[in-house]
Amino acid sequence: MQFLAALFSSPFWFLVFCAVYSPIWGSILACALDRTNHEESYFSRSHCRNCDRVLSALELIPIFSYLWLHGRCRGCGKRIDPTSLLFELIAAFLFPVCALKFGPTSEFLGIAIMLSVLIWLSARDAVMFSLSLGELGVLLCSSIISLLILRAEFLPQVLQAFFTASTFFVFSWLYQIVRGRIGFGIADSIGIFCLAMNITGGVFGILRFLLISLFGALAAICMVYWKRGVFQTKIPFIPFLAVGWLMTILMNGTWWFLGVKNWSTILIF
Repeated sequence: MQFLAALFSSPFWFLVFCAVYSPIWGSILACALDRTNHEESYFSRSHCRNCDRVLSALELIPIFSYLWLHGRCRGCGKRIDPTSLLFELIAAFLFPVCALKFGPTSEFLGIAIMLSVLIWLSARDAVMFSLSLGELGVLLCSSIISLLILRAEFLPQVLQAFFTASTFFVFSWLYQIVRGRIGFGIADSIGIFCLAMNITGGVFGILRFLLISLFGALAAICMVYWKRGVFQTKIPFIPFLAVGWLMTILMNGTWWFLGVKNWSTILIF
């Protein structure tokens, strides 16, 4: 108990804890994604997708194991899917950044819940180009839980999110009528609703969130067109919503995106 009290009372040790634990959490999220994609039990042993060999504990150390094995299975020598490594690196960067801004607070807990769900759903959307009703339900529930943890005014935030998502959906619908092309889907509108619930700062916060997300999606479309010479009809939008949401959260109330108000508290052991 004394260890936990010291951990959550010192911003420095809390940051160290997040830096150490974040890759492990990223590996867990990657494992859950892999089991979902292959419709396997979440409680089965980790194994190689090529030779089906059960992995040892030494092969499951986040980041280190992939580098140590040079990205290949220790048994069959086949290339290992780098998705797990990508998850571990993303988590190892994003969670400490959030810990640096928010410190050991309930606000960090709410952000961490949303961030975990968004990392997982972004990967699902990038593969499937859509989300199921169950996955959208998970996003909605995590958004409500995060909102309650953040202790924001519930009804104004919900109305703000509903107005934002409805406006976005109407413009997308009008685009589909005028141009005869499918715009953003209902899942994207639901995603905007869920994320907008957790954004403070009023109209400017919402505009910042939407502009960052739309510029990111536009950049992705341009990159696909530049590489293939054709416009991709399906672009996963949830990852860009996640980036827009996170940047808006980190930029809230400050001109610097991290917004650490008192660096001296980080250096106090």
